[in-house]
Amino acid sequence: MRCAWCFAVVLLVAGVAGGQEVKPEDLKKLYNDTLVQLKAAQDRRAELAAENQKLTARIAELEKQLQPTATQNDQLRRQAADAAERSFFLRTYYAAWTQFISTHPDVKLQWDLFLNRSTLLGSGQQTPIFDPQWPLSDRAD
Repeated sequence: MRCAWCFAVVLLVAGVAGGQEVKPEDLKKLYNDTLVQLKAAQDRRAELAAENQKLTARIAELEKQLQPTATQNDQLRRQAADAAERSFFLRTYYAAWTQFISTHPDVKLQWDLFLNRSTLLGSGQQTPIFDPQWPLSDRAD
């Protein structure tokens, strides 16, 4: 906007300094061009201000959605406490199981056999109950 005004003043001064007469039609044309540019700049500024307001409102809305409410915070705390309680129970149960298994070798042997034969926990390959090549398959090569 300032550039257009400066340009108009420079043209006016250059015309007068060059010894040329400045015609009123030229001045009116420069004035009208400057008004058109000024109007366009103001329209664009108004559009940008409206867009900025919309974006500011959208940001406020998104920030409001991002902030968890008090009930959501309470619900998340309850879920975390429940998960911690279950985790503690399972760790305690596992520690008790491993201690029990270590004191009962016969149960440990049965448990190890169960784990080796289990298709759910293993690779799906079961060890045969009876090995027809027993004396030869038992040797270490």
